[in-house]
Amino acid sequence: MRGMRVLRSVLSLFFAVACAEQVFEDSPALTTLWQASSSGQSEMFISQIIQNREFAQHRSSDGRGPMFWAFEFKNVETLALLLHLGVSTEQEDVDGKKPREFFPDDAAALAQFEADAKAKVAEMASLLSEREEEFYSYQQSVDEPEDYEDEDEVPGEPKAKSKKVDTIDYADEEEEEEGKDEM
Repeated sequence: MRGMRVLRSVLSLFFAVACAEQVFEDSPALTTLWQASSSGQSEMFISQIIQNREFAQHRSSDGRGPMFWAFEFKNVETLALLLHLGVSTEQEDVDGKKPREFFPDDAAALAQFEADAKAKVAEMASLLSEREEEFYSYQQSVDEPEDYEDEDEVPGEPKAKSKKVDTIDYADEEEEEEGKDEM
């Protein structure tokens, strides 16, 4: 009996957390995503998403977020990327409006917009993957300090003795000294 109560409590808590409403609040990340969406700067949008993929799901204080802005600004690449990331097109803002309602043109243009975005999903997924790889490669290189002294070394081979070579040309000085001797 006691085990059932504990199980029921745990399930109730889990259900309450799962059903909790998403918090809508403005943030610097959302501001950057809005700027990228409104100006068509896909690289800026991707850079922000690479830092935290959850930003794609975040919503500002009015309940709108990247999916709404993709429709509002007719940004095909942003919509394609958000579709790849699994962001719902059925979400609602605080007024109960869905992203499609912010598309400024007619139904035919909306259908074409969505078709264009769906056709670009693979391309944008690939671009996101490339940029993530670059980002994490850079992060790893920053974490590992460069050792410039052994650049020419081959792993597994003994270190070569460094040969110090004097590359200064003393010819001009010798000529000047010879000229002094003749005077």
